[in-house]
Amino acid sequence: MVIGGTHLAKASKERLDFTISQMEEMGVKKIGVSHCTGLRSAAYFCNHFAETTFFYNNAGTVITFDNQQMQIKAF
Repeated sequence: MVIGGTHLAKASKERLDFTISQMEEMGVKKIGVSHCTGLRSAAYFCNHFAETTFFYNNAGTVITFDNQQMQIKAF
């Protein structure tokens, strides 16, 4: 899981594609980006990753683990 700001707000398409390929290579199952990712880059991630993988991790998001199941309540 990757949670937090990725500091990609001004990243080029090439940098975003590279970051995505590295996350896929590492087998990242959940990606919760924050404000310093930037809306354009966050949208790029959202369009690339499945709805079950990507979420916008803003203030108020609650992530819980219960019986080895993860639940995310993002606002």
